[in-house]
Amino acid sequence: MLSQPEQPWQPGPNDLPFTTHLINPHGDRHLGFNDVEGRFYRLWQHRQPEPLHTGDAILLRPSDIDQIIKFSMIWVKNHPTH
Repeated sequence: MLSQPEQPWQPGPNDLPFTTHLINPHGDRHLGFNDVEGRFYRLWQHRQPEPLHTGDAILLRPSDIDQIIKFSMIWVKNHPTH
């Protein structure tokens, strides 16, 4: 649901379920990367994280395309059988 608006918020330590995050300074469109699954998730303030295809993560955060590709490629390199 890339088009759903949300109220700006800055996640705290208890709001970050994964080890890798891309926190948007504008307070919306935060991403987490699940190192176990190799998948990006959109982080919401009052909802469960929403799984995203890597292409959707890029559309959500085009300014961070380099980081999104980097996380994805490192995961693929470390998990060649997946």
